[in-house]
Amino acid sequence: MSISPQFCSVLLGIVMSGCGSQVPVSEWAVTSIVVDRDAGSLAACSYTKLEASQGTGIKKVGLQNAVVLALESGAVRMWELTFTPETDARTQVDYSAVQRPWGPHTGTQEIMNEVRACSGDPDKVVGVGTRGGRE
Repeated sequence: MSISPQFCSVLLGIVMSGCGSQVPVSEWAVTSIVVDRDAGSLAACSYTKLEASQGTGIKKVGLQNAVVLALESGAVRMWELTFTPETDARTQVDYSAVQRPWGPHTGTQEIMNEVRACSGDPDKVVGVGTRGGRE
């Protein structure tokens, strides 16, 4: 009995299609900071800085009580930043990096530094933390 090349191609296509799937957001490691600046202007400034440093592909979505910036490559979301107002002048920023088959997106420090630079006083961050993620 022989296996046809078409069968092998189909099987390989099925196996490979699972390699590009995203991990649910709940399984991403999350880094958080709180800065003294309103969410809208902080997100706008961060978008401008990140587009210059990370290139095109950054999406900006305004939600009811948050702004989300996300870098996407094709159908894969590499990372996302969520800007949530704590008060009119204070914002919590959550950074989530997708866990890819070859490891997480590197650049957390660089991305968060861009956000801090938009805070008006990059040396003054009210809070910093990490939560969640897969081990």
